[in-house]
Amino acid sequence: MKTRFGLMPDESHLADADISRPVVSDLNVGFEPSAKLRSKLDKIAHRKIGRFSITFPEEADEVYGGHAAVSKAYRHWWKKEVAIKKTRIADDTDLERALGLAVREAELLVGLDHPNIVELEGFVEDLSESIIWLVFPWAYNGNLREFIISRDWKILERISLINDVVNGLAYLHGQDPPICHGDLKSLNVLVDWRYCASITDFGSARRLAQRYIAPAEIESQPRSAQPLQATFCGSRNTITLTGNRYTLRWAAPELLNEDQLGTWSDIWALGWVVYEVMTNSIPFQDVSADTLVVERVIRGDLPSIAEETRLSLIQELCSLVTLCWKSIPAERPTADDCQAVVGWMPRRIPKPTRGADIPDSGVRSLELLIHLGNMRLRRGNYEIAFNSFTEALQTCTDTDDKSGRASALWGLAEVHRQRCEYSNAIKLHSQALDIRTELGDHKGTADAMWGLAEVHRQRCEYKEAIKLYSQAMATRTKLGDRKGKADALWGLAEVHRHRCEYIEAVQFYSQALGIRTELGDRKGEADVLWGLAEVHQHRREDSKAIELYSQTLEIRTELTDRKGTADSLRGLADIHRLQYKYKEAIKLYSQAFNIRTELGDRATRTALSDRKGEAENLWGLAEVHRRRCTYKEAIKLYSKALGIRAELGDRKGTADTLCSLAEVHQHQREYNIAAELYSQASEIRTKLGDRTGKVPPRS
Repeated sequence: MKTRFGLMPDESHLADADISRPVVSDLNVGFEPSAKLRSKLDKIAHRKIGRFSITFPEEADEVYGGHAAVSKAYRHWWKKEVAIKKTRIADDTDLERALGLAVREAELLVGLDHPNIVELEGFVEDLSESIIWLVFPWAYNGNLREFIISRDWKILERISLINDVVNGLAYLHGQDPPICHGDLKSLNVLVDWRYCASITDFGSARRLAQRYIAPAEIESQPRSAQPLQATFCGSRNTITLTGNRYTLRWAAPELLNEDQLGTWSDIWALGWVVYEVMTNSIPFQDVSADTLVVERVIRGDLPSIAEETRLSLIQELCSLVTLCWKSIPAERPTADDCQAVVGWMPRRIPKPTRGADIPDSGVRSLELLIHLGNMRLRRGNYEIAFNSFTEALQTCTDTDDKSGRASALWGLAEVHRQRCEYSNAIKLHSQALDIRTELGDHKGTADAMWGLAEVHRQRCEYKEAIKLYSQAMATRTKLGDRKGKADALWGLAEVHRHRCEYIEAVQFYSQALGIRTELGDRKGEADVLWGLAEVHQHRREDSKAIELYSQTLEIRTELTDRKGTADSLRGLADIHRLQYKYKEAIKLYSQAFNIRTELGDRATRTALSDRKGEAENLWGLAEVHRRRCTYKEAIKLYSKALGIRAELGDRKGTADTLCSLAEVHQHQREYNIAAELYSQASEIRTKLGDRTGKVPPRS
């Protein structure tokens, strides 16, 4: 029987989870609640629903848990099916406490509003008959455990469900004070008619109202006096704890050791939810004895995720699960960290009519390869992205899939562009453009034009870049592609900024910012704010520039965008340098330089993309030393920056650095060397059509 209820029964809280009990006891008729309980009910009275507006079909199934029974019902006023969670009342039940638990859950849910958290539609209350029912939407696709094993879902569809759970958990942990769910598992996640997942069953949830205890302090906390007792539930294939009220298979080691509940325990459970979704297996599925489960958790004897086919395809997901399963709570990621990782991953809302992702042979689908390539491209893993796109190109070439071929070519072109290999990028983007045009694919055509425009902008070929950005924007506007339009507007703004046409740049930035803000595109918003900050800096409007750089730094730090963070630090450093605050400037340049070096040194990355930022930081540090008249150090740093910019084919940056070197030699009265360097810079700028060149330094 599928339990498609708005809230899973609370079977994890008592050992007798499957024992049927009456919902109402005659012995409790006439119960009078305390003033405290009545006060709590009054606070949520606006969610009260009339008892007789709900009817229960005769054939409706009722599932019993430890604290509640859940039934399908019909709400007449709204003409919709709902799920009713009834507090279970036995002859020896403490009514005040039992009803208080239901009210507490309702109180907590009333204050929550998130698409990945179950919605409380209301509650039914008749204390004279000891009734408190919680009313939830009916979940037509059951719980996550049932949904996942119902068919062979594609990897991208599984990641979509994982993303839903992560977003819901991040919302809970982001409350003030944070909310710890306390019983996160696949059975307590529902899948609605839209195939979106939402976290449910808040019977164990707690607001961490007391001082938030750091994981490192756990060892010093007193143990609970209540003994640990585990019971196997055959009908659900789960093991539950009586004393601690956590589901054993999902329980973190610190909970089995009777330590304090905290958000880090939810993260451990999240790791298991990810494991379940990707493998179709519950935790320790091969173990039936509860004592063995406890022993394996305490010993850290966990499954080898590298052996799981679906998980092994998504390296980042494997790494995340491994971190969630760290035995030391302080070493686990936060929910925000998990959200940042999963948010980058390719995903697609489940659709039952689609086929499977991975046949028995283990061959990866073209769609998955493209998505994996794009994900790794966005994160700067260029070598892995290149391999994914190359495999995709071979696959669609073998099958004569022109659309897939264009997607793979576009991805390869972007890899080359971001590695500053512009000739290859132009060649591949042009091939993709030809295919998209032939197929009549307007969106794909606009994407290819945008890619080509980016290459020409980075090569300082601004006239061609403006032409292509404008064409891409026109097509995207017709298609109603607002994000694409914002990207094209941003590109046009960047071109005008580099040409020192600041009025036009601000106009385009402002339009792009409006769209990206409306779309909730935080990364895109930060990129636009950074561009505006650069404009104000070059116009020597320092206060406004500092304000904008600081905003971008805050957003990029929040998004764990390390590359963007380095850019923001460098921008702030530039301002402090120009204000003669050299000590602070050197500090900021050094922070940015360290991030760039770290990004460039990672084995999974190609350093070229981050070397441009490295060159900018070296140039900034050199400027500080030039202004402090420490010319020997300035020449050393300028020379390093010049080497990187020349290697990257950054002609404008090369010209700027040559000019700076010339100024140093001029200050040292080495006029012949200075003249030669100025001449080289002038020649480059003439070819670029750059009439203004570098903004002159402040004297």
